[in-house]
Amino acid sequence: MTDYDKTVRYVHANDWDEDITPAGGSDWAVWNAPRPLHGEVCWPGQFRAGIFYAATRRTSPDFARHAELNRRDAAVRVEVIDNATVAALYDQATAADNGRYTLQDYIDGDLSPAEATRNYGLPWDDDDHSADHLFTRKDQG
Repeated sequence: MTDYDKTVRYVHANDWDEDITPAGGSDWAVWNAPRPLHGEVCWPGQFRAGIFYAATRRTSPDFARHAELNRRDAAVRVEVIDNATVAALYDQATAADNGRYTLQDYIDGDLSPAEATRNYGLPWDDDDHSADHLFTRKDQG
């Protein structure tokens, strides 16, 4: 399970169309920046924090060096996630902030998951049903 990190750019798997697909639990670390980066694989892609991407396997002997060089270049780490991961990260983030509200609490208050998660930079996709089993909506009885 990924821990919520304010410095990470979370991208929903349904919005990820880059050359490398670092699915949850993947061996790849991916960075993004407005300048060329260091990695085993580098490519230009969709603008998020910039158009330059780099990826290195976490098991690579170059991983620590690439991570440090990219950190110095102000790159953001990118994680590709689905709604089930968004829900878990959201609950972690809100527990750290106020200790009491979960995503279910907001859904019960008629706030959509997309609206609730947006404040934490977490991407919710209504077409992804990976988290449907986690919630009960008022109209479901």
